[in-house]
Amino acid sequence: MAAGIFSTTRVAGEGLAIAVVSVLLTLFIQFHLPENISAQRVATAQHLAMGDMAAVAGHVPYIHVDALVHVYGDAFRWLIYCLILVTVFSAIVVGWLLDGTAEAGAG
Repeated sequence: MAAGIFSTTRVAGEGLAIAVVSVLLTLFIQFHLPENISAQRVATAQHLAMGDMAAVAGHVPYIHVDALVHVYGDAFRWLIYCLILVTVFSAIVVGWLLDGTAEAGAG
């Protein structure tokens, strides 16, 4: 039963993580898009986050593909920075919790 609960929470956690990462990538793309596409900003960011360049070209045909690739690269870089921070923070918390458990068990 414990294995089933663990598997269920693991899969649910992975699904939640994918959703959060997708939202963050879309937000970072929105922040890096040029100011002159205010009306199509959300739709453009969503399509660019999913890699649908044909739809992006339909929304903003006046922006060159190289510029959009650069926007995606910048947004992805910021996403990686955020994920690095989450990983380091998680490692510190787990290390702290394990260190406290070892001291409590020894005493």
